[in-house]
Formats: sequence, structure tokens, C-alpha cells
Amino acid sequence: MAAQQRHISGFRNVITVEAPRSPEIEAFAAFWERKRANRRAPPRSAIDPAEIATHLPHILLLDVLEGGRDFRFRLVGTAIVRATGRDVTGRTFSDVYQIGSPAFTTMRSIHHRVVVECRPIFVQCDVFWLPQQDPREFEGGFFPLSRDGETVDMQICRVEYQWP
Repeated sequence: MAAQQRHISGFRNVITVEAPRSPEIEAFAAFWERKRANRRAPPRSAIDPAEIATHLPHILLLDVLEGGRDFRFRLVGTAIVRATGRDVTGRTFSDVYQIGSPAFTTMRSIHHRVVVECRPIFVQCDVFWLPQQDPREFEGGFFPLSRDGETVDMQICRVEYQWP
């Protein structure tokens, strides 16, 4: 079995913002808020894929591992696979990104905030992957999911990549 290629990736100019500028992420945020109802976070079972069909190519679904020390890519939308040039479904952050690397630290810190704060986090930055190193504008909304309405055990993320 061939070893899985580890891509070098980077994030520049990472900022968190109060609200998304992307109308698509804003619409997904409104959907998540409706599903949340009176809870801190909705359960995964409240999300019917048929209700978000137009968003699915831009969705990441993550399992929270060890209280947010690592995350597993449960689902990676086709638009994300196309933008990044790889399908990391089933793999963990620690497998995809070198532990301790700036990419691992950036990704883990953003997603860990979602776990700890149990609220959506919106991020804008420039990203790049080898062999394509031209930076791409990235915007993401990272939303907590919780079986019990309190403890974040999954995340659903709606992302956008802007090509120059």
C-alpha cells in the first residue's frame, strides 16, 4: 500500500469576524440557528441533508476527538476536494497536517474554539496547497453540533474558496 501524500498547506492573514460576508455562509448560519432552537447547539440528527442540498459540496463534517485535541474528517464536500486537490475523508487533522506545523496549529485552534465556546466561528484568510501555491481567498463558518445540546461532539462547516 502506497503511503498517503502529505500536502504542505498554509494559511495567511487569518482573522475571525463577527459575521460572514458570503451570502451562502450567511444563509447556512441562519439554517443552523433555526435548527439550534433553544439548545446551545443542535444535534447532527437535526440536519437533514435534503434541506441543505445546495450547500453539500461546500460542507465539512468533523468528529471531535479527545475533547477537541484532534478532529476526524467525516465528510468532505466535492467542491472542497476540487479546491484542495485531495479527499481527506476518514483522516484526522494530525494525519493530514504535520503536528506542530503552523497549518495544524491554525486549524486545531479554530476548531477547538468552536468546541470550547459552543458557538459558530467565522474565519477569513488566504490558503494555499502544494503543488498549487497561489493563495486563494477562503471564508468559513464553523458550527457546533451536540447530541446532548451542551457538549460539542461534531462540527459542520460551510466553506468558500475564491479563485482569482
